Amino acid sequence: MRSVALGCTGSSSVRDTVGDTSYGRRMEFEGRERIEVRSGWGTRHTSPTYWAAAVTLQTDRMNSAHTDLVARMAVVDGLRPGERSDAVMAAFGRLRIETHFLLIAIRHVLRCYRRSLHRTSSRDVEAAGAAFDAHVPHAKAFRDVLEHIDEYEAGAGRLQANDSEAQKFGLRLDFDANDPNGHVTLLLGKRSVPVKDAALAAIDLADAIEAS
Repeated sequence: MRSVALGCTGSSSVRDTVGDTSYGRRMEFEGRERIEVRSGWGTRHTSPTYWAAAVTLQTDRMNSAHTDLVARMAVVDGLRPGERSDAVMAAFGRLRIETHFLLIAIRHVLRCYRRSLHRTSSRDVEAAGAAFDAHVPHAKAFRDVLEHIDEYEAGAGRLQANDSEAQKFGLRLDFDANDPNGHVTLLLGKRSVPVKDAALAAIDLADAIEAS
């Protein structure tokens, strides 16, 4: 496994479309957003469907960056042991960037969830929130990281105060350098969250909000 600091440098459900960025699917998203705007979500850019679409597209981009990084790390011709090529370092940067923006999109889905709790008393929405927590390891900590991601990247997050390892290394990404289809995992000290699992749980949550 390899880990890198995250940094800023870098069914018809939406969940089923991870990996599908077709024009028709984007038009479906837009049609559903217009309905949500009329349903009291304000602008289309605050709707759960909009952010579920962002999660879907950004998950594709993160997976692509991971696959590209693994392929570039396999090329060792002319390199000394432990040395990384410029192409590998650029691929590291791309993975950090794509994962960062995926986390931002997941954060917006969770914000939609909190707003929906004030708009409806639907038990289905509450159950969907509980399901998100059940499917995402360290969900409470993960939500806090997303809300205060800049502080965590600087080592000043609330959960880092009494965790020397988390404070020293900040947020990191862990991945299998030999498996282009493996998980990209967010690390904070000894806490770890598979990012794609969190993305899929967020899409399920957005679907439940939309249906409420």
